[in-house]
Amino acid sequence: MKVLVPKYQDALFIDEVIKSYTSTCQVVTSFETFWLNQGSYDIIHLHWPEYLFKWEVPTDTELLFLERVLTEWQQKGTKIVVTRHNYLPHGPNPKRYVPLYNLVYANVDAVIHMGTYSEVDYLERYKSHIPKWQVQAQIPHPIFTNYPNTINKEAARKQLQIKQNTTVMLVFGEVRKAVEKNLVLKAFDAIEDKNKLLLAPGWKFSKTKEPINRLKWLKVKLSKKYRITQEFIPNDMVQYYFKAANFVFLPRTDTLNSGVPFLAAVFNTPMVGCQTGNITEILKANGMPCFNVEKFEQIKIAINQALLNKEDISNYTLIKRDNQAKAIGKKHIELFSYLIK
Repeated sequence: MKVLVPKYQDALFIDEVIKSYTSTCQVVTSFETFWLNQGSYDIIHLHWPEYLFKWEVPTDTELLFLERVLTEWQQKGTKIVVTRHNYLPHGPNPKRYVPLYNLVYANVDAVIHMGTYSEVDYLERYKSHIPKWQVQAQIPHPIFTNYPNTINKEAARKQLQIKQNTTVMLVFGEVRKAVEKNLVLKAFDAIEDKNKLLLAPGWKFSKTKEPINRLKWLKVKLSKKYRITQEFIPNDMVQYYFKAANFVFLPRTDTLNSGVPFLAAVFNTPMVGCQTGNITEILKANGMPCFNVEKFEQIKIAINQALLNKEDISNYTLIKRDNQAKAIGKKHIELFSYLIK
C-alpha cells in the first residue's frame, strides 16, 4: 500500500503517526508530489488543512487550486484521509480559515477523529458540507516516543534549580489567550502550599500589555514563585520540566485536542485539565481530574486530587496500552484497507 503524507517541515505528531504504519506501508512525504499530482498512491493522509499552505490563510485562487488538486487525485483512484486536529487554527481571527476547512472536509473520503467528542461535534458542525458516504473513524492520539526519559525528580529539580520540597505546577505548551492566562494564575493561587512554584515556559507575552489585572501582574513579576517565560524547550530538556513537576495544568478552555496528556504519560506526571473537547474523555479514562472552568471550587478540588496522584508507573494505563505505535498503526491500516478494497 502506497501512502503519500505531504510534509514540508518537521512535525512531531505527523512523524509519530507515520512511524506507526511505515512498516506496513510504502510512505512518501513529498510536499511537491501532492501539489503537482505526481505518481500513483492508494492513500493521501492529510493533517491540519492550513499546513498545506504553510500555516497561512489561502487566497480564493489558492482554494480553487486545492479543490482541483484533490479532485484530480480522486479521479486517479486515490483515497484521501484527513486527521481532525482543531475546530479551527489557533491564533487571531481563526474564522478566516473557515472556507479552507469547509473545502477540505467536503472533498475527503474519510476523517480521523481522536475521540468520540470530535466525531459527534464534526457530524453536527459540518452536516451541510460533507458527503453522506464519507467515512468517520476514531483513532486516538499517539503517545510520544521522541523524548528522552532518563532522569528522576531530584535530578530534574537540581538541573532547573528548584528546591526539592517545592510544590511545582507545570504549564507546558503555549499560553496564548487572556482566559488561559488568567486561569493559570487562578489555579496557581488555589495551591495551598506557600512553598510553591509556577513553571510556564510557553507564555506568549502580549505586544502591548498582559490581559491580567495590573496589580496581579505586578505581583507576578516581583515574586520568585512565578517562573513565566517565552522560550522553546528542546526535546532533550522536556523531561526535566515534566519530572520536576508535581502536576501538569492544562489551561485549554475551548480546544478539541491537546498533545500534553500524551507527553505527561511518557513521564507519569499527574495532570489537571478543563472539561473541553476530547481532552475530557482522555483525562477521565486515565483517572486524571478535570473541572468545569466556570466553577472555581472544582479547580481547587481537581488540583488537590492531582497533588495526591504521585508520579507512578500505573498512571495513564490506558494511554500506554491503546496509544502505542503498534495499536495506532493497526487502526490506520484497517481504515486505509477498508477505503481501497
